[in-house]
Amino acid sequence: MSMAAFFRKAVFFVHLWLGLVLGLYFALLGLTGAAMVFNLALDARLNPHLMRVESQGQPKPVSQLVAVVRREYPGEWIRQLNAPQHGRNTWEFRLGKSGLASREVFVDPFRTRVVGERQRGQALMPWIKCLHSELLLDERGVILNGYGALLLSLLLASGLWLWWPREWKQLPSRLKIKRGAPFRCLVHNCHNAFGVYSLPLLLVITLSGAAFIFNEPVEAWVYRLTNTPPHPQAPKAPRSRRPDLSLDELLRRSALAAPNTELAKVRLPREATDALGVSRRYPEGVEGADTVQIDLDPRTGKVLGVDDPRGAAMGQQFLRILRPLHFGTWGGLFGLHMPVKALYVLLGFVPTGLFVTGALMWRERRRGRARTRARRMDVGHTTPELLADTPQRSRQSVPELVASSSDQR
Repeated sequence: MSMAAFFRKAVFFVHLWLGLVLGLYFALLGLTGAAMVFNLALDARLNPHLMRVESQGQPKPVSQLVAVVRREYPGEWIRQLNAPQHGRNTWEFRLGKSGLASREVFVDPFRTRVVGERQRGQALMPWIKCLHSELLLDERGVILNGYGALLLSLLLASGLWLWWPREWKQLPSRLKIKRGAPFRCLVHNCHNAFGVYSLPLLLVITLSGAAFIFNEPVEAWVYRLTNTPPHPQAPKAPRSRRPDLSLDELLRRSALAAPNTELAKVRLPREATDALGVSRRYPEGVEGADTVQIDLDPRTGKVLGVDDPRGAAMGQQFLRILRPLHFGTWGGLFGLHMPVKALYVLLGFVPTGLFVTGALMWRERRRGRARTRARRMDVGHTTPELLADTPQRSRQSVPELVASSSDQR
């Protein structure tokens, strides 16, 4: 066997068994990822009693909403506040730790009252999000997903190498699904088409997902390659005996630090030296990329840091675009927000199609090998004496004997 043939056989072995062993896992990531494209909008549609309230006048200050939650849930740590967006006009308060154990409380900003609560593990869309991002295993699942994304990238690359034609003139035929072809050929053509046409975006999605998880080495590599200074660490607020400023005043100062932006999230400090974190987004920007991060001293209101994507260094710009590439929000750059999101939903079904067609190809391959072994056994058991006793069979060649024995069975 030549070296080229051996290498091709090894690549085929890796591609086959990666697909068979991890195919269901890849299909799960694809289907949950498809649901995640419209995660917030679907959540608002499925839970209108939590997400929607009747508007009456102007919404009350955020500090009054925080006071209501602290009164209703004394002693609970308010970890994060999410401003109304994506079809929701209630404020979402996240209490306690992150993950499925976190509690979400929804507050009416017009009547300053709690309209409901839920555990993230008991709600469909948050549960799907945790299944997709961490396999319901917390930090261990996140790491497993990182390695899974790398293996999926290897699966896609090996499939491309096996599909690539030896001559350019064979390329058009490899891109077609032949109508009226036998079932085995049709499955093979569909498998190739699913993989080849979706390959560029699937590679982008998987590699960007791995970059989120292994962010430290990826950031170091990007900064070194682009000669960009590392991103500064989150600042700490100096210790002080002064009482905290009101939350409304702090949010007002954050708006001054990032004009022409809308409030998105507020991360309340837990320790004495923690800064107040505020996320503000540009209304016309790309979702997930055009978000300004502002850190303030909760006692003095001093702005400790402003991380604005507009005007950031090249390395930081590259890292910021990874999230829109993974979640399909980059279409806003070209006025194609909804078409690109619809495309990402379709891409979520591709791993399932690849697994099903790949499993069918493997089954047909095994059946073909079984038929070949059976024919060889039939020919091997045909003795010269038997051929002499049957004049008609003696005039047949070995391939004809194999065909006739197959027809008789």
